[in-house]
Amino acid sequence: EAGDAGGAALWPEFPHAALQAAGFHDVAGAAAVLERLLAARDRPSVAAEGRGRLDRLMPRLLDHVIASAEPDLALARVTPVIKAVLRRSAYLALLYENPQALAHFVQLTHASGWLADQLARRPAFLDALLDARTLSELPSAWQLRGELQRTLDAGDLDFEGQVDQLREFKAQRVFDVAVAEVAETLPLMLVSDYLTFLAEALVGQALVMAWRETAVRFPDYATQERFIVVGYGKLGGLELGPGSDLDLVFVHDLPPAAGQFLQRLVRRLLHILTVQTYQGSLYEVDMRLRPSGNAGTMVSPLGAFIEYQHSQAWVWEHQALVRARIVAGDPVLAGRFSAARREILCMRREPEELRAQVLQMRRRMAEHDADADDLKRGTGGIVDIEFMVQYLVLAWAHEHPTLTEFTDNIRILEAAERLQLLPAQMARDLREAYLGLRSQWHRSVLDLPDAHLASEVLAGYRAQVGAAWMEIFGETR
Repeated sequence: EAGDAGGAALWPEFPHAALQAAGFHDVAGAAAVLERLLAARDRPSVAAEGRGRLDRLMPRLLDHVIASAEPDLALARVTPVIKAVLRRSAYLALLYENPQALAHFVQLTHASGWLADQLARRPAFLDALLDARTLSELPSAWQLRGELQRTLDAGDLDFEGQVDQLREFKAQRVFDVAVAEVAETLPLMLVSDYLTFLAEALVGQALVMAWRETAVRFPDYATQERFIVVGYGKLGGLELGPGSDLDLVFVHDLPPAAGQFLQRLVRRLLHILTVQTYQGSLYEVDMRLRPSGNAGTMVSPLGAFIEYQHSQAWVWEHQALVRARIVAGDPVLAGRFSAARREILCMRREPEELRAQVLQMRRRMAEHDADADDLKRGTGGIVDIEFMVQYLVLAWAHEHPTLTEFTDNIRILEAAERLQLLPAQMARDLREAYLGLRSQWHRSVLDLPDAHLASEVLAGYRAQVGAAWMEIFGETR
């Protein structure tokens, strides 16, 4: 347990001389932070027990703040959480009575502004800090689905209660996996796998709930069948991060008479996923990748989807199809969709025309997003690597159908290396760059201390990404 000499000199009084001696750089700023916490302590809404518990805790907490690498930042991040639990002072007692939990709390909030914000919004997450273990093993998608179902079955919840329960389930598990990422007990790709499996479980359960609710008015469709949810983008490519939205497309094979049912079903499903409750929304949902974009219907018959992809889709829509993957719904229809996707991606394309159209789309994106140092869209960034991978699939899948087997960029690059579509070292360089850039993107989202190094990280990979761009497209990026 940390000693209390340093912290004891800073609470409940905090003279500038003591703050300076403790290592704070912005002495006036630190004093203002503590002054606001003291004012919050003395509000009438805070019980005497809460004030006493805070006064006992603060010297120990400030010891850990002083011992951190950046006391000013640590103090700024821990105090909003402490203020949030003043009227639930059992958490103050929890931190006081559990030195390991207190040390873990200060360490995590200092390391990640995102985690600090989550704890301030949801103080109940402090319970997880009692367990010194962090997530290091990845549950399967089936395990997460089972855990979610058991959670819903445990309470006698109405529809709105279940909607809120989905949000609580997600929030706790995203927090857990973020803690593991900050603590470096779970590597990047497993973090993304976990968040993707979690999204699949939640979307699948939302579909069950939406179907059940809609079928009350349409009893002819009481049995869930011949409807699938297709994930594109990060969801399809197993690359979700904290805060990622979902790119979704809905496909069915029901008779034309089911049109009204399907429209209500999709609206209900989107309501479950996106409606703002006191718990927030479950996910932001983007449906612009459906046939004809925002001008198209919300749900497409499989036959019409296939026809559109063959006769009307732009090359960029086939690029998006590279990362399309079924995430919920009828397994028979899912198999038919996957076969159609493979067939479309394996179409023979004229190489020069394909190259020109892919390059044109990339230039248009660059004109729209002009920040050259952006991790995702900047020169040599994540999108450049994604475009190269998508081009390789569209250019070579007619000869090498195995390129369509996976939807994630890392395994597609591994396949390209095995098939000698890229020099082995270049393929390895691209994988290293892709993982490095995505890792830094996660660090930016989690607001870690080195999040400001994004432009330096991008610059470090720009040369090897540019060399691959020249190899594949024959021009500089």
